[in-house]
Amino acid sequence: MKNKTSKTFTVAVLILAMMSFSRCTTNTAKTETATADSTEELYTCSMHPQILEHAPGNCPICGMALVKKENVNREISQIDLSTLLEPTNQTVISSIPVTAIQFTKQQVSIDAVGSVEYDTRFMKTISARVSGRIEKLYIKYRYQPIRVGDKVMDIYSPELLTGEQ
Repeated sequence: MKNKTSKTFTVAVLILAMMSFSRCTTNTAKTETATADSTEELYTCSMHPQILEHAPGNCPICGMALVKKENVNREISQIDLSTLLEPTNQTVISSIPVTAIQFTKQQVSIDAVGSVEYDTRFMKTISARVSGRIEKLYIKYRYQPIRVGDKVMDIYSPELLTGEQ
């Protein structure tokens, strides 16, 4: 019984090994034919570069139109060594528009919902200890800041007048 189990295991391992070797050889054969025939036109998806077709059409994954794949093995004769050694901050290598960073102060307006409230720490009350009326008020609006010695109001009071005399 033990001998039969080991034979079955050995056969299974051999079958798996043959399948993996055969898969590797077919993939390398496909890539060799693709690289050997470089004059053949290939079409690829711009979003999925693994899709390669021999005729124009649509991508099977996303449905985008396939574009012609350019031959990457072409010779570059316009570039010399001095061009490659130039600093990249002095030359433009691509056609992407580039701007320089500038530090400026910008005024930004923000639309916000809310209400403005006065600071209650600065609210003071004055209690009148005499009878009379206010003749003139020098404060123009509520919570207007005042300093020591500023006139707040003129009061007419008969009691104060008799007290002064």
